[in-house]
Amino acid sequence: MAQAPNDVDTFLSPEDMKLWLTIEERSIELAAERRMREASSFVNDYADGLLNQEEANRRLRAHEEKWGLGAKDEVLGWQLRDEASASIYTSRIKKQARGDGTPGL
Repeated sequence: MAQAPNDVDTFLSPEDMKLWLTIEERSIELAAERRMREASSFVNDYADGLLNQEEANRRLRAHEEKWGLGAKDEVLGWQLRDEASASIYTSRIKKQARGDGTPGL
């Protein structure tokens, strides 16, 4: 069990907590990598003249809507508001539970 329990009467063992943390760290790393790839893509396309100003601004707004502005907020820091991280985390938990992958990798 590496998934956070849904009820207050269930507790994780120290091993479960370590596994959860490993998965959490990797999920955040993967989400950050994806976030940077997406941002780099439209910024480079705009810089290379492949996007006009309107399209570049539309993609910037879409990016900020998807990922949020959490990384710019001193209080929120690296907290990401994104579907990607949740999806990756859920996928990794299910994969680990089925035994067809190394946790967190």
